[in-house]
Amino acid sequence: MSSMPTTNVWLKSRTALDGRTAITHLFNRLSGMYPAIWRSSFRSQEEIDNWELTWAEAFQEDAITPAEVSHGLGQCRQRHDKPPSLTQFLKACRPTAALEPEALLHIAIECAAARRNGEPENWPSPRVFWAAQKMGGDLLGMPAAQLRGRWLAAWDRAAAMQDQPIPPAADPASALPAPGRITLTREEAQQRAAQIGLDVSRHRSDTHRRWAYDIAREPKRYPRCSVELALGALNTFGEDLARFPELLERARLLGVAIPEQTP
Repeated sequence: MSSMPTTNVWLKSRTALDGRTAITHLFNRLSGMYPAIWRSSFRSQEEIDNWELTWAEAFQEDAITPAEVSHGLGQCRQRHDKPPSLTQFLKACRPTAALEPEALLHIAIECAAARRNGEPENWPSPRVFWAAQKMGGDLLGMPAAQLRGRWLAAWDRAAAMQDQPIPPAADPASALPAPGRITLTREEAQQRAAQIGLDVSRHRSDTHRRWAYDIAREPKRYPRCSVELALGALNTFGEDLARFPELLERARLLGVAIPEQTP
C-alpha cells in the first residue's frame, strides 16, 4: 500500500509489527480467525488495499483505539461465525456506545449498588458513572415510575463529563451510610432494575451484554419494554435476529417493531 496516504495512523508502518501497518495486522488477524472464507473474499491485491483504506478511514473518523480493536476481535470470536462487516466490527469495538441510555440504566443501578457496598464495579464508561453520580441516592431509592425520566436528564448532563476518569471508591468501612441513606445488595439492585422492565444478569462476565441474551432466552417472562430493548441491543451487537425465534415471536405478539437487518 505504498501509494496510500501516511497521515492515518492505521496506515503507518510500525516497528513493533515488523514494518507492517496496524490495519494490515488486523487483516491478518481476521484471516487467522476465518481461514476458510476470509482471503477468498478478496480477488485481488487492489480489493485488499481498498478494504484496508476503507477500514482505516473509519477507524480514524471514529477515533477507534488499538485497545478497542482488540476488544472487537474478542467479540467477533464469541459472536460471529462469519467475518464481520465494517459496521458490525465498529459496534463490536464499542458495544455500549450503540446502546440507548435506557438500556444502560440497569448497569448503572448494579454498579452503584456494588460501589456503595465495596464490591467490584464494572462501569461501561465514565459517562454512565457520572450520570449515576448526578442522581445520587435517587438512583437506588426513587420509585421506578419516576426513575426513567430522571436518568435520561442525568445522562444528558453527564455528556460534558464523559472524558473525566472514574474516581476510586471510598473505603466502605470509613463511609457508612448516613441515617436514611439507602444501601442495596446486588440481589436487591437486580430486583430494582427488574421493576423498571430491565434485566440484570447474575453473571458478572460480559455484564454489559448478557442481559439482552437472558431476555432472548426466556422472552415470555418479560414485558414489552424489555423485549424492545433486547431486540435493539442484539441488533446493535451485530447478531442475526433470526437466531432468536422465541424473542421474535414474543415481539410480534406484543406489537414490538422488529429492526430491519441487511443480509
